[in-house]
Amino acid sequence: MPPEPDAGRVGTSTQPHLAYMDGLRAVAVIAVVLYHAICSAAWAGPSMSAPMSPNPVWWLATFASKGSHGVDLFFVISGFCLAYPILASIRNAGSARFDLTGFFAKRMVRILPPFYIAFALCTLWMFVSTHTGFMQAEPGLDFSPLALLRQLLFLDRGATFTNGSFWTLPVEFRWYLAFPLVLVLYVRSQRAFWSLLAACIVAFNLTSLRAIDIATLPAFMLGIVAADWQIVGHRLRSYAPMLFLIALDLAFILEPYSSVPSRFGLADNVGFFLQTNVGWQLVSFFLVVSAGSLPALRRAFEWRPLCAVGVAAYAIYLTHQPLEFAWGLHGGMYVGPFVHLGVDLALSLGVGFGFWYVAERPFVERRTRARLVAALAGPIGRALTFAGLPQRFELAANPAAPAVRRDEAVPEPLPDTVAAYSSLA
Repeated sequence: MPPEPDAGRVGTSTQPHLAYMDGLRAVAVIAVVLYHAICSAAWAGPSMSAPMSPNPVWWLATFASKGSHGVDLFFVISGFCLAYPILASIRNAGSARFDLTGFFAKRMVRILPPFYIAFALCTLWMFVSTHTGFMQAEPGLDFSPLALLRQLLFLDRGATFTNGSFWTLPVEFRWYLAFPLVLVLYVRSQRAFWSLLAACIVAFNLTSLRAIDIATLPAFMLGIVAADWQIVGHRLRSYAPMLFLIALDLAFILEPYSSVPSRFGLADNVGFFLQTNVGWQLVSFFLVVSAGSLPALRRAFEWRPLCAVGVAAYAIYLTHQPLEFAWGLHGGMYVGPFVHLGVDLALSLGVGFGFWYVAERPFVERRTRARLVAALAGPIGRALTFAGLPQRFELAANPAAPAVRRDEAVPEPLPDTVAAYSSLA
C-alpha cells in the first residue's frame, strides 16, 4: 500500500514533526503515572489479589496495573523517532550520511540536562523527607557520594534509584551506543536484523544471559521497523489493528509467566519483569503502526491537549513518582479510588508541565541546543577517533529494499525534526 497523502510528512512549515507521535507519547506517560499511582494506593492491593469481580474498583486497579507497559510503548517510540529521519532520507535519495559525532552529542543534550536537574531535586527531596519523617526511606537507599555518582553515570548495576522511574534512562542511554549498529543491520540485511531480534528474546528467556538491555532491545528494534513501514507504506500496515488484538491476547497469555513469582521460574527477580513480556512489546509496535496508518486513529492521537502532554512527557516521567508516593501516603489514603487517581494525575501533569517549562524547554530551544551540541562534538569526535571509529559514514539502501514511489516520496526531513523529540518520553 502506498503512503497516504502527507503520511509521515516531517520537516515542513505546517507540520515540523509527526504530531501523532506526541499523542502516543502522552498515552504512554499517562499509563505509567496511573500504574505508579496504584503502587502507592492501599485500596489497590486487595483488588489486585482478588479474583475477577464486577466491582468497579477491581476493574480500575486491574486496568491501571497494565499501565506499566507504557514503558514498552516508550521504547518503541524511541526506536521510531531515532530511525525515521535516516530511513526517510535513504528511501528518498538511496543513501544518507550518518553523523555519529552529532548523533551522540544530540542524544546527550536531549537526555542529560533534564535528568541531572530532576536527579538533584529528587535526591534532595528524598534526603529531606526521610530525615524529617515525612516519608520512609526505601530499603537499601544509598545517599553516599559514590552511589549518587554511579547513578549520574548510568552505572546501574545494583543501584537503588532515588526515583524508581530513573531505571529506564541507563537502558535507553546504552541503546544509543547500539543504535547505529542496529540501524546499519536493518538497512543492509533485514534477515540478520530479525535474527538478532529473535536471538535477544531467546537469550533472555531461555539462557543465563538475562540483562535487561537484551530483554528490552526487541521493543527498540521494533520501533525502527515501525518507522520504515510508515515511510514505505508497508502492506502489512492494513492488518495492524487485527494484529494489535492478537498481540494483546498473547500479552495476557504470557503475563503469568513474566511476573514474580513466575510459574516456571523464568521471571527476573530484581523487578524488571514488567518489560520482558514480548507480547506487550508487540502490542506497542502494532499500536504505533496502526496510529500511522489509520487516519481516524491518527487524528485522535493528534488531539492538541493530548499532544501537549506528549511534548512534556519526559518531564512528567522524570518527576511524577515521588509526588505520587507522597500523595498516596498523606492524602490518597483518605479519599476514594477515583478521587485518588484523579488528584494523582492532575498533580503529576501539573508539576511535570512546570518542570518541562523550566528544566527541559530551554535545552530543546534550537540556539541553546546547537551551542551545547557544538561544545560536545569536539570531545566526542576525539573519543571516536581514539576508539578507531568513523565520525561519519554513508548508509546506502539495500537494492532489494522497497523504495518510496517518487510521486509520493516522503519529504526530506529537516535536521532533528523527529529525533529531537525522541527520548524515553
